[in-house]
Amino acid sequence: MLEILGNIGFDWHIALANIANFLIIFFVLKKFAFGPIKKVIAERANRIQEGLDNATRAETALTMAGEERSRVLAKAETEATDVIASAKKSGDALVLASKNAAEREAEEILAKTRARLIREQKEMEMAVNEKIVDTVLLGVTKVLQEEVNQERGEKIIKKFLAQS
Repeated sequence: MLEILGNIGFDWHIALANIANFLIIFFVLKKFAFGPIKKVIAERANRIQEGLDNATRAETALTMAGEERSRVLAKAETEATDVIASAKKSGDALVLASKNAAEREAEEILAKTRARLIREQKEMEMAVNEKIVDTVLLGVTKVLQEEVNQERGEKIIKKFLAQS
């Protein structure tokens, strides 16, 4: 068998040396090259995994920020609605108070005007009564053709007015 291998150019010394060289190179590469390369690959895998984890955390944080934003907007909208309702209620109360104050003021003006009209009416009645007294006195004086003193005439007229 060695002859057949020798005829085709196979030398077992060279093959054994090649296998020894291969094993030496393999162990040297394994110790000095494959270990650091494996370490670099593991570090890259860790960095990639950290990046993926960070991306997942960022996505979660973004989702939570979106939810927080929605919650804050809803709260702000509720508060704005409450403020508007409160302002409307205050405005309505202010309008009602102003209306009531205006009505009271109008009633006071009306009462003062009525009192003034009653007072003026009494003054006019007194003036008319005095005019009537003077006119009746003048008429009585002319009819009787004598001068009736004013005091006595007024008593007569007052008595006449009291009877009627």
